[in-house]
Amino acid sequence: MPGLCGFVAANANSPLPALEPMAVFLHYSFIMGNKTLFEDIHLLPPASILRYQDGRSTVSSYWDIPFPERYPHHSDRWYDDLIYNAMQAAVKRMVRPGLRYDLSLSGGLDSRRIAAFLAQAQPESLTFTVGIPGSDDTPAAKEVAARTGLTNHYWELLPTFTADLAEMYTYIVDGMDDLLHMEEFPLTVRVDYSPWTRGPLRSFTEETLLSPEANCTGLFDPDGLRTTIRNHMEGRRDITGFLGRILAIALWPRLFYAPSAPVRPNNLNSENWK
Repeated sequence: MPGLCGFVAANANSPLPALEPMAVFLHYSFIMGNKTLFEDIHLLPPASILRYQDGRSTVSSYWDIPFPERYPHHSDRWYDDLIYNAMQAAVKRMVRPGLRYDLSLSGGLDSRRIAAFLAQAQPESLTFTVGIPGSDDTPAAKEVAARTGLTNHYWELLPTFTADLAEMYTYIVDGMDDLLHMEEFPLTVRVDYSPWTRGPLRSFTEETLLSPEANCTGLFDPDGLRTTIRNHMEGRRDITGFLGRILAIALWPRLFYAPSAPVRPNNLNSENWK
């Protein structure tokens, strides 16, 4: 299914930015319901297909999970065993003989359990962890790998990774995620990002937020934004908690509205993924 870029590129009249979802995003770091950052463009329900034919549209679901009206009464241990056995069977069903598997091991509960079952089914599998020193996930992932006997490969993220991936990530998530909390990376609230935003990411932050392209839709008060960023950089105010969302809102118009915006970011080229 095409992302929002496809819809906008195919529409001669660019849709208006949706201010209410934008305010929700800035406050909560996500957008509720089926709304997007555009007026009159909505998300489909999960596991759904939209068909448009002869002037009519239909939405059908290709995946449905039946839930009983009432669950039988069992102990917590019974349900724990049920979940354990279901996950173990799922991993065993997916593993094929003679193949070595790779697991993205963040240290969270889901990947911990999968690692344990994968070690039983295919002990030669590898695990990969991407993170930064001091995050909660990184030590946990290493310990899980050690206890399960799986080999763990760890890649440390540089402070500039946000700047390096910002345009690509904004494109992939249609501008609807915090750039300082990219979900693909195991970064946690234990990490203090403010030294990054005032240090290695300062030039990227100022260029993104204070350049003429940042306000191509007129969403920002230039003077107010400039004062806020200056106060943050000089330590008089800390907006680190909002900065990743503000950066996403600033980059989003460049990809969807600016006349010179590429159809897709240059760093999505396959050459950068080899």
